[in-house]
Amino acid sequence: MGKKNERVVAIIQARSTSKRLPNKALKKLGDKLVIQRVVDRVKAVNLLDSKLITEIVVATPVGDPIIAWCAKNKVKYFQGSKNDVLSRYYECAKLYRADWILRITGDCPLLEPLMVYGLLKTKPRRDYNALPYNRCCIPGGWDAELFSFEKLEEAHRKTPKKDREHVTKQMRSKFEDYLDVSLTFDFSKIKLDLDTNNDLRRLEEYVKLL
Repeated sequence: MGKKNERVVAIIQARSTSKRLPNKALKKLGDKLVIQRVVDRVKAVNLLDSKLITEIVVATPVGDPIIAWCAKNKVKYFQGSKNDVLSRYYECAKLYRADWILRITGDCPLLEPLMVYGLLKTKPRRDYNALPYNRCCIPGGWDAELFSFEKLEEAHRKTPKKDREHVTKQMRSKFEDYLDVSLTFDFSKIKLDLDTNNDLRRLEEYVKLL
């Protein structure tokens, strides 16, 4: 990080219109909704270091039912474009005056706070940093990305319309600064994110053991 008191805004992207599993963010998983579990996991990072995350915001399409849940539970939210997710992130980050953006997706109810803590504490930090399950040894559902507002602004400016459903596609390159978790075993075949009803049933079994 550069200047002192930089604002790290965790932006959780979530929507109710998933084709494979509609309303998945508002599905019950154990005794909590999926979106509640994601928000709680991000909050838990600040239990390890209260200065790491400045704001936690759910970024969702305009008029999405998730907004009502956020309002009821006093979770900050931002309404933006449904399909231009990159624009949704950019406008949200600008509104909350983010210096750094921690990107979390709303289908990761078992996100590991310790891994996110490690990502945020990584030094030296580049403009784009990631915990990608497909390039590392972590399970799907533990992945997260951290990037500067300048990097997001550049992506917002340069990414063509056909790719704007993907927030960080333009940012990723061979120069990415991936967090090396230095594990002996490869857990990347383990799926802990939520895409289908089969995933939901499996995650329900996991949650029973937590």
